[in-house]
Amino acid sequence: MHKLNTRTNLSSRPGSPVGRSYYLFFPVAYMGLIYYLSSVPGAGFAADDAYVTSFAWIHPGFQNVLHVPAYALLAILWGWSLNVCDIKPRALILLTFFLTAGYGLFDEWHQSWVPGRVPSTTDWVANTIGAFIGTWLTAPVLLREVAESSSSSEKEISSLMTNRDTD
Repeated sequence: MHKLNTRTNLSSRPGSPVGRSYYLFFPVAYMGLIYYLSSVPGAGFAADDAYVTSFAWIHPGFQNVLHVPAYALLAILWGWSLNVCDIKPRALILLTFFLTAGYGLFDEWHQSWVPGRVPSTTDWVANTIGAFIGTWLTAPVLLREVAESSSSSEKEISSLMTNRDTD
């Protein structure tokens, strides 16, 4: 029996000629930006003055709050980029969340190696909350796309069965 793919065909997606790696560029580049920003040495350590002073005006408490939208955006980017893969919707949602929250944990560990910085459980919790919010915002879109493609697949199956019965 012929099995129809319920996911949208990659070739019907915008930008498909460049392939799937195009979609992975955005979350990976954004992760690189987060890594770069978290590599700033803590107070009292030498660093590029222009770089340090550009963030010095932000209160440390507000910097902690910025983890939530930063990681929500990362989850949205992961959800968007992984959506081109042939992954079941629930697995896609879980993968989006765990990639984002896992990167938040990795980034906190990374900060333990940066002079004057320490890993923070509070920051990781904020990262995880952001990952949850971004995944939560992305999930309905991903599930709707799957439902729409599943609906069209059901119509294809129905039409195939009707044509087979008439032959």
